[in-house]
Amino acid sequence: MEAIMFRLMIALLLFPLYAEANQLDEKVREVLRWENTQLAGTISDYALGGLVVGTIGFTASQGKNRLGRTGAVVGAYAFNFGLTELLKRSVGRLRPNGINRESFWSGHTSTAFVSAGALMIQDRTAGAIGLGLAAAVGYLRIAADWHWFSDVAVGAGVGYANGIFF
Repeated sequence: MEAIMFRLMIALLLFPLYAEANQLDEKVREVLRWENTQLAGTISDYALGGLVVGTIGFTASQGKNRLGRTGAVVGAYAFNFGLTELLKRSVGRLRPNGINRESFWSGHTSTAFVSAGALMIQDRTAGAIGLGLAAAVGYLRIAADWHWFSDVAVGAGVGYANGIFF
């Protein structure tokens, strides 16, 4: 319960700082946005799916208490999803592409970093690979023009915390 309260407190303290895009967000968008934003979005979707499936598979194959650890990872994904959806609807930050007001924070990125955190506490090598793939997902969310840099940065931090605390 303590870990859940800690994560909620951090999330609630951070979200007012990112109500609107800032100069850093604008500059990063200019540099990282792909011409073919749809391709970047599709790649990020597949990368995230592979990372989640790989994390659950890796966790399920590891020694004693496999079922308990796998359940904890699935719980971390579920908690992260619920928290992300609550904040997206509460903050109402406009996406860079202007499609809707569900930009803050990046759910793809936070989910990818749940995987990275969960892998890191099990195995440093798997965790390092997970961090690299999670960072790629975050980059691709900006390249796809679905998220601002600050959406991705906060999503990464929240997701990683969820992955290592569960």
